[in-house]
Amino acid sequence: MKCADCGRELDPSGVFPGGSVKCTCGRDVPVPRDLTDSPLSASPYRRPAARPAAPAPPSPRPKPDADAGSPCPSCNRPMAHQILNGYPVAWCDRGHGVFVDADVLQSMIDEVARTQQHPEPGPFQAPSSLGHAPVRYVRCPTCSEVMDRRVFGGASGVLVDVCTHGTWFDAGELEQALAFASAGRMPAARKEPAPVVRGVDAARAALDVSLMSEMRREQQNVERSTGLVEEALYTIQWLLGMPVPPHRRS
Repeated sequence: MKCADCGRELDPSGVFPGGSVKCTCGRDVPVPRDLTDSPLSASPYRRPAARPAAPAPPSPRPKPDADAGSPCPSCNRPMAHQILNGYPVAWCDRGHGVFVDADVLQSMIDEVARTQQHPEPGPFQAPSSLGHAPVRYVRCPTCSEVMDRRVFGGASGVLVDVCTHGTWFDAGELEQALAFASAGRMPAARKEPAPVVRGVDAARAALDVSLMSEMRREQQNVERSTGLVEEALYTIQWLLGMPVPPHRRS
């Protein structure tokens, strides 16, 4: 093979097809993929190409759910089958609500939980209030039974409709729920299952309790961080020979 710039003959021995050979003129000349390797040589002008890494096997995805085409729990229009971030869901094109099969939702939660970078729960901005919208009970598109209303995760402030077949999220609620899970809040939520909410007053009360629980967790995290900073400062003062409060002396 020859250099395209200066025409010099180049020896591709020892270079994998797809790699490159550096000519003395400075040009990197790619080795054609139809060339076979010749015996290895000690020439300094060859740069072997790295072997491509084997592609990772695709992650298994849940099978498409059977709820596409079923009536929307909110408006009774037939829902459409959609793929959301690789997961099958039933979606209402009118109100933009989403019905997620129970197994699919668990896979979503597991995936976003794996992306959490810190062992401690991160910050999460819970919805501030339920507002004045009327609370309606909707039916499961799979079994047609009235679904239970629960605060997602017990402390997210996101009020969703739940059945054994899946969960109905009004517009924007699925994103809020997954943000709650990605903040590392689900392990604590699993220890305290979310109670069933019945009635408008109960729904608002459940959200208030949810928000209070979230505020307590944030306060505990702040207090724990503040305590660690104080201990570090007292240690530095002690090492420098500065006065330390009596209750901090060891």
